Amino acid sequence: EGEGEGEGEGEGEGEGEGEGEGLFALLYNGSDPVHAVSGDRVEITVIPVNYTGLIDFQWYRFRDAKKYELIPDAHEETLVLDPVYYDDKGSYYCVGIDQSGEATSPIITLEVVWGLALSGRAVVAAAVLLLSVALGRVRFSRRGGIRCRHGIL
Repeated sequence: EGEGEGEGEGEGEGEGEGEGEGLFALLYNGSDPVHAVSGDRVEITVIPVNYTGLIDFQWYRFRDAKKYELIPDAHEETLVLDPVYYDDKGSYYCVGIDQSGEATSPIITLEVVWGLALSGRAVVAAAVLLLSVALGRVRFSRRGGIRCRHGIL
């Protein structure tokens, strides 16, 4: 008797996993708020669960307490802001539509701080120049040049 019950349950469990077991939803497992420095690449991804067929995604951004705007060309489960700007800070959410209906993600807050986008070479050059000035090996000329022990740069 126990064998027959186990076989029947096992056969049905593997078919259509995730379908019909709950409502279509968009989940978010990332940090909230999302922290970024202006100039960085930001990716915010929602995870669809219990969906049927293809999903049409659309991302939105809140402008005011009750106003929101559609983000053009944001039709994937991942919203990409590259580069992200200080003015991009705010609240975002995604709407997904599948064959069973519509789902809305939680509201995700993006915080952006000002930052300098410096290349590695620029940072090294600035450090060498500052160190040289500090050690007295480089002097600035009144003629507009930079003098070092070996001549004008």
